[in-house]
Amino acid sequence: MRYLAILWLPLFALVLSSCETTQSGYGFIADQFDHQAIIEMFATSDEAANDRNFEIYKDLYAPGFYSQDKSDAYGGPMGRTNRFDYLDFVRDVFRRAKEIRVYSSVTDVEITEPGRRAIVSVQEDNTIDYLGRDERIVSIMEYTVGFEDGWIFIEKATILAKNEIDE
Repeated sequence: MRYLAILWLPLFALVLSSCETTQSGYGFIADQFDHQAIIEMFATSDEAANDRNFEIYKDLYAPGFYSQDKSDAYGGPMGRTNRFDYLDFVRDVFRRAKEIRVYSSVTDVEITEPGRRAIVSVQEDNTIDYLGRDERIVSIMEYTVGFEDGWIFIEKATILAKNEIDE
């Protein structure tokens, strides 16, 4: 009996991993992958951030998500941040910030793989009072957004330019 369980274990793991990739539970539910659905996803992201609803916010980011800062805000491009570290920081901001105001304006959507992937240009205007710093951050972002089984999710975020304004 023990040997039978060992033989079934790899098959069971394969089934679980395929379910995880096809129905991940990550993302924004959409009937189709189009400009309007992408804009609605970013509006949901803003609303979740403004309401400090971490559960909704974190689910918009794919398991393989990473963020990269290519702006010159800190004297040159910064490294990559993976999903875990990014969301750990966001959780702390949601918990400790005195004020959070987030506004994203989608400026362009380029469907790069019909029904699967798009590059989205966004201008963000965020005001955050966090750890004694009250600042406004205006940035130009480029997002890679994916679509699978009725879910739209953010795969990658790149900061192209940003301006931090102490208020």
